[in-house]
Amino acid sequence: MRNLGYLLFVAVVGMGMVACSDDDPKPRNHGGEQPGGGGNEQPGGEDQDLDVKFEADQFWCGFYGDYIGTGTGMYMVEINNGTIDDAGYLTSPGYAITLAVNGRIPAAGESVTLPVGTYKTNLEITDNFKIINEDVGFYLSFVEMKYEGEDDSYTDFIESGTMTVTNNGNGKYTIACDLDMFYEDEDGNKIADGNIQGTYVGKISVDDYRTEEEPLYEVLEGDVNLGEMTECAGSYYQFTKSELSNYYLSIFAADYDWEKEEFLKPGYMMAIDLFTEYSEKPDFNMLNANFSIAELEKYEEWTYQPGTVTMHGGEPAWTGTYVDEISEQVDSETGEKYYGYGKSAMITGGTIKATSDGETVTFVLDLVTEAGGKVTGTYTGKPDVEIPENNELNYVKARQAKTFNSQMRPFSRYERMARKASARKATRRQPNKLQLSDTRR
Repeated sequence: MRNLGYLLFVAVVGMGMVACSDDDPKPRNHGGEQPGGGGNEQPGGEDQDLDVKFEADQFWCGFYGDYIGTGTGMYMVEINNGTIDDAGYLTSPGYAITLAVNGRIPAAGESVTLPVGTYKTNLEITDNFKIINEDVGFYLSFVEMKYEGEDDSYTDFIESGTMTVTNNGNGKYTIACDLDMFYEDEDGNKIADGNIQGTYVGKISVDDYRTEEEPLYEVLEGDVNLGEMTECAGSYYQFTKSELSNYYLSIFAADYDWEKEEFLKPGYMMAIDLFTEYSEKPDFNMLNANFSIAELEKYEEWTYQPGTVTMHGGEPAWTGTYVDEISEQVDSETGEKYYGYGKSAMITGGTIKATSDGETVTFVLDLVTEAGGKVTGTYTGKPDVEIPENNELNYVKARQAKTFNSQMRPFSRYERMARKASARKATRRQPNKLQLSDTRR
């Protein structure tokens, strides 16, 4: 079984010139004989676009179910003409195209096959036959190149293109890729890097890596009294097509050290997902209403979204209105103890009463959880509300857009560790293991 860990490296900094080494790398397109006999001959030392055609002699595909929470199945497809080790890296000169694509989820008991058709980059990320070339916290689709006489391999990402899967009959298929590539320079700018065309003809099979369903979180039972809370922060979003504004706020009934970015003792964190009339910027005067619960993904003014947990990036992602217990946790790798997120309860009913003078806001919570418990508490203060760069949301795609565009709040251990990780180069030889785990918006 292939571990997706090698695929889920995070393109954080310096990816433009990153090879699989932190030493001074060569330019992206360097001198030397190109692998596999394909493409143009590149003069030594010149940085020019690649133009590669190659015939692959190896194929691999894995199915991971609804891996990034788009409502479709995700297939990882790889064709290559080099030697691949157990981790999925090229160990001999060659090219390897790895694409994450969306396809239908097989019914229960149905065998998994790669859907026949043409996969494209210029589709919505929720569509079937979509090549997932976006940065969803990391790049899932990429091209690896290893050159004769070079110890390091080089990685480009996918700007645009297609992959066509054709059933030739007699158990044989053709996989034809035509992709425009780019890399990122040290400032994170996209640099076009030519075209690669790879073709595989032969038998294919799909490994099913879905696991038996397990609970995504442990349910917090009983009543929760949050008391009088004084810390509140979150994000403001615009739903321009539906003329709504959205305040996604986290209210703390726990001591949090903002400099060290860690909880200091047990407590609770309350997330509320409020919708008001539209305003061009955050306006606390809008927070003068009794908010009632809405149907999931039905967005109306003066309502809040119920809590839910879905898979995103292979890990559970919390959205909507819910309460988290902050309790003692143990780091599985280091054994270090810390206070972090424990049990959770999704909110399924009740009211949030909000009053404001335009500067400060008071919330009075009288809510009901999925386990039948009550959540009560009050907050008075001035919420610290940020406006994410991509804060304009499409009404129809609101849930997906918020999942992918949301700004990670600096409340979790994940964020603290991810910031430290972002200070070093991310390479495929040293994959960043910090995926979108323990994600709370």
